[in-house]
Amino acid sequence: MTQAHPTKRRSAPGSIRWSLAGLAVLLASGCASTKDLDTLQAQMTDQVAAVRSEAAQSRQAVEALKADILLLKSLGIAVDNLKSRLDAAQGTLQGVAKETDRLRMSVGSLEQGTVHQLQMEMTLARERVKQLEQLIDSVKKSGLVEKDKLETSTPKP
Repeated sequence: MTQAHPTKRRSAPGSIRWSLAGLAVLLASGCASTKDLDTLQAQMTDQVAAVRSEAAQSRQAVEALKADILLLKSLGIAVDNLKSRLDAAQGTLQGVAKETDRLRMSVGSLEQGTVHQLQMEMTLARERVKQLEQLIDSVKKSGLVEKDKLETSTPKP
């Protein structure tokens, strides 16, 4: 950004007034010559040039300030846009965090349910195995009893 440095202002209109008043007094008294008039005109021309130069510098400073203001406005808009985008991203992240927590809880519940179901199935399977073992034992016993009956009922040669 450009900074305008205040320049020392000459009071041109006031000095021109005093010069004109002094010239009028000199002309009225007959003490002023053409050379004095030329000198006064040169001074006035210099002062007018200085005023014009100051005015041009002031216009340039004003234009530079306007450009800086436009730049600051556009930067302000850009910052506001970034803030909005950051707010939206933060909202999205909060939503993702909530969803992640919800999913974590669901997975935990599913895991507990699955473990419980597997434990129940294992218990049922053990009971079934016991039943089958008992059935096998009873079949073996009934098979032995009949074998014994067959052996005792058939004569031996």
